[in-house]
Amino acid sequence: MALYKTSPPPEAPLQMALVQSGPSQMGPLTAGLNNPLDPIAVIGKMREIQTEGMQPFGPSRYLSHPNGNPTGNPNGNYLGTMSAASNQMTNLPDHLNTCIWVEGAPADMTYYEMLRSIRHCGKVYSVHINPPREKHFTAAAKIAFCTRLGAENFFHQAHSGYGIVIRGRRLCVRWNRNKYRENFNRGESRVLRISGPSDYINYSVLAEYFSRLFYFNLIWVQEVSPGVMIWEFSSILAQAHSAKQAIEREPAMMNLVRIKYERDPCE
Repeated sequence: MALYKTSPPPEAPLQMALVQSGPSQMGPLTAGLNNPLDPIAVIGKMREIQTEGMQPFGPSRYLSHPNGNPTGNPNGNYLGTMSAASNQMTNLPDHLNTCIWVEGAPADMTYYEMLRSIRHCGKVYSVHINPPREKHFTAAAKIAFCTRLGAENFFHQAHSGYGIVIRGRRLCVRWNRNKYRENFNRGESRVLRISGPSDYINYSVLAEYFSRLFYFNLIWVQEVSPGVMIWEFSSILAQAHSAKQAIEREPAMMNLVRIKYERDPCE
């Protein structure tokens, strides 16, 4: 079992490779016994020759603009930090709000620390951390839960005698004024189990593949066994859901790789 730190994914340029003809027993990643192909190159070439059927997942419109602003493509995928935008409702009654605002966190608090402080509450829909700005010396965070009950559980834990503490700092927790409704797709989560050929299902290939399609905050990666991995993101819609959709629509992987949602550690 191997664990990986959540370091930034590689940004090497995509190398296209032509798949040479060969014996029928050749695998999808082999152009000859002594000439293995780069999985990223195979993915790129398969996209080139895809002429019909399901369209591959397109890169986020935010990836192609230097300052992170959208390019105007209405069909682009959402930026990770906007993951709960579709659930935001300004006129939502207070008792249906699932969004929490956290203040007083360590200035350099990580997404891993924030999410691991949430235990026995409920699935988290998305988390966004605001680093210190101007006169503030601590970080803040917005946490959208999938259900009102999950948000209430976290709120009550924070206001109990023990509170919720990260690196010696007790978090100040209140209801977020920007309200979010419940996420009614109960089968989704921020965590994915991905299995398939180990040439594809490894950290270096998947990190590079995902980074070409959407922004993400990677919380935890675990190699359960060769070709079987757990990937935990900071949001459902724009990250975990995008990763699942991308693989299921990728010509080079759709028939080789299996991907499904796993239980959220915050439950």
